[in-house]
Amino acid sequence: MTWPVGFLFTPQQLQGSVKYSSGVRLGNWREDDALDDMRLMDYVQAKEEGSLTLAKKKVKLAPQIAPRTLSSMGPDGFVLSGDVIQLSPTFVNGVVAVSMGQTLKELEGEMHPVTASASTAPMGRNTLRIMGMGVAEGEPIVYGQDVCFVCDAGGLGLIASARPATSHLGSQMIAKQDVFLLMASPDTPPPYDCAWKIQPVDVDMRLSVQGSPVGAADEVVLVHAFTNKRLAATTTAIMSDQGMEAGMCCHTYAEPRKVNKLLRESRGFPNHNFGTRSETHENVFTFVYA
Repeated sequence: MTWPVGFLFTPQQLQGSVKYSSGVRLGNWREDDALDDMRLMDYVQAKEEGSLTLAKKKVKLAPQIAPRTLSSMGPDGFVLSGDVIQLSPTFVNGVVAVSMGQTLKELEGEMHPVTASASTAPMGRNTLRIMGMGVAEGEPIVYGQDVCFVCDAGGLGLIASARPATSHLGSQMIAKQDVFLLMASPDTPPPYDCAWKIQPVDVDMRLSVQGSPVGAADEVVLVHAFTNKRLAATTTAIMSDQGMEAGMCCHTYAEPRKVNKLLRESRGFPNHNFGTRSETHENVFTFVYA
């Protein structure tokens, strides 16, 4: 079975193969060659100017995938201000990462979503520098102290959370209070939306350990200082620059049980403002060192 040549060539090519000379571009056999040459010249020009889609994506991802070196755990085993670490949620496999190629709805500054990346190789997007507010670099981080998590993936950014979710802010990603990367200037102090407090997982130990150094191997809960919500990892898939990753939010996932405060008091456990219900695995994180 043979196919008609009309399926392979245009009417201009079929009718003008003999009538038109080689100097004519339109309607003859050299039309395809001329178009191929024009496409090649356009491609070469776009490549030299860096306007190709692949080149733009490579430039955008370069600071995010740049390799980083994690800090080594000190001999005392404490978390120190200025340490370069990774935050690993116990609920999902991976580490906390940012997506600089996406932008959330802006109200006060540039904001980018935060996810939990399955890629644990230290790079710009998934390494954080923990800084204690009002504490010199190299000093131990203590429980109950305000800290910031700084990410350098194409600009100085701070892991922050929104105020309680409203119709304008929050619920942009997973219908919870958003956690995002807030781009900041090194010349201005960070806003209080970027402040977090580290607390131990055991609720009954929180009152007694306030002011004690945080162990680098401790499982901790990260409390947003402004809203008192906990940093949480979810199983909701979010599209990021590196593909589908687990979504992050600022929400307290507590055990669904009734708390008998009188019974706790009779057993010697005081009632305090740190809560009496333990958070579930969504709110538990560990520090990753070199």
